[in-house]
Amino acid sequence: MSKSGAEYQKHQLNIWPEDQRAIRQIALSMQRFGYLQGNPIVLYEGKILDGWLRYLAAQKARVEPSFTTFEGSRDDAWEYSLSVNTVRKHYTKRDLVEMSLSLRRMVEDPDFYGVGTDEEIAVLSGCSVSYVKQVKVSMAP
Repeated sequence: MSKSGAEYQKHQLNIWPEDQRAIRQIALSMQRFGYLQGNPIVLYEGKILDGWLRYLAAQKARVEPSFTTFEGSRDDAWEYSLSVNTVRKHYTKRDLVEMSLSLRRMVEDPDFYGVGTDEEIAVLSGCSVSYVKQVKVSMAP
């Protein structure tokens, strides 16, 4: 919970995994230097679209984070989330495919931009459609 008393949830479009080690490292940095105001947590529909790890780290460090609100459509929010998160080098193509397939199962609209088809997932992940299909088979219950 932040000092203002607000408690936020992770938005369903924020498909990026939690990394406990990163949260600890960010929290230690926040304890030493405070919250870097130039990197606000991004809210969409009242939930955290981007900055989930920073939010958890700020709670752990007991510092007040800054927030901004994303204005735009659901498709725009998804595209924003991809643009700020897929550049992270620690995500493999398989990670991106698995996260996209998981998101496709979560959203109500199966034709939702970016996750509606295997072809879109392949483009997002930088891999072939056949690779997406292989991952999908390996994820089947």
